[in-house]
Amino acid sequence: MILRLLLIVLFQTIPLHFGDVVEGTITDEQPAITYRFTGSVNDIIVVEMRSVNRSLDNKLHTPVLILQDENGEILVDTTLQYTLDDAVLIARLPYTGIYQLVATRDQTLDYKAVGDYTLSLNRMAIMRAGDVVTADLSNADTLYYAYWITEEAALQLDYVHLAGDFYPQVTLNRLVVDRGGLRPVGMIDGDSITQGQVTITTQETFYILTIAQSPLDYVFDDVYASIRMMIGEANGDSSG
Repeated sequence: MILRLLLIVLFQTIPLHFGDVVEGTITDEQPAITYRFTGSVNDIIVVEMRSVNRSLDNKLHTPVLILQDENGEILVDTTLQYTLDDAVLIARLPYTGIYQLVATRDQTLDYKAVGDYTLSLNRMAIMRAGDVVTADLSNADTLYYAYWITEEAALQLDYVHLAGDFYPQVTLNRLVVDRGGLRPVGMIDGDSITQGQVTITTQETFYILTIAQSPLDYVFDDVYASIRMMIGEANGDSSG
């Protein structure tokens, strides 16, 4: 019986691999679509569910992502992020094996969301002390980097805007585990900042660095930037 139920679940889920971008539709008849993927312990994953309709008439207004273990137990639920149009789930995987990912909507609302979406699954890039990263991005992009702390130290991020009309917001974040979201702890932000530094004293295991358009910027035309970053650790009591 257990094997039969497992086979039913497998046939009802859609296989997904790191780097995939797939399409789906949330309807009243099918308010949730389940995917499955294989991950490794301590992988940091980023799942993005984006509404295809980018207009004010978008009816997929409250998408939700739920990460489950292979038995269907909920590990992460983005519902309480209260996002609009898009949902992003970030998680650190607790074991090596099969996971389930549910693309759905906020079922607590009277006006239920419906519509088309794209869904991507990616493994987050890792930065290490002394790494220098140079990147090109537009205001439509979000770059993610995970940084593992090797010891209790002052964490320092150096940032340089090399070129372009886009001045992204650069943020050091802690992971909010149960909601799959991020809580900022340090930030470099400004429409003309070409160089900056953030230093914080930390006892955390790891941080997540994001580079993206500030939510306070209303830029709809495509603009671009080239940036350079270096992250490192220094023993001491610096704070920021």
